[in-house]
Amino acid sequence: MIEVINISKSFEDILAVDHVSVTMRENTVFGLIGTNGAGKSTVLRMVAGVLKADEGTITVDGFPVFDNIEAKARIFFIADEPYFFANANGAEMERYYASIYKGFRRDDFSDYMDKFGLDKKRKINTFPKE
Repeated sequence: MIEVINISKSFEDILAVDHVSVTMRENTVFGLIGTNGAGKSTVLRMVAGVLKADEGTITVDGFPVFDNIEAKARIFFIADEPYFFANANGAEMERYYASIYKGFRRDDFSDYMDKFGLDKKRKINTFPKE
């Protein structure tokens, strides 16, 4: 379960997230909707531990998420704009994920690549977003 309690985040004089609270339970689908600039990506980056909330708390299965390897091992965040490895291909990403995630399953990775018709030799930045 992911618990977000009263989080806020500002970037200089811009208040991006203003006292947001939400509980995301296991085995449920959760949607985060809003207009461009509403703070959706900022909330997700804080939940993933990429950004630190200025106020409030975020826990994953009871563990505080920011600067916590155990909490981060329980979630996975894919940003709509890649920050790393934009020039990597699928095979390189497979090796990378296998090296940092102890539960990474190469068979599943290959199955998904096949199901989505993606070539492991193709650069990820050429993959369709849909």
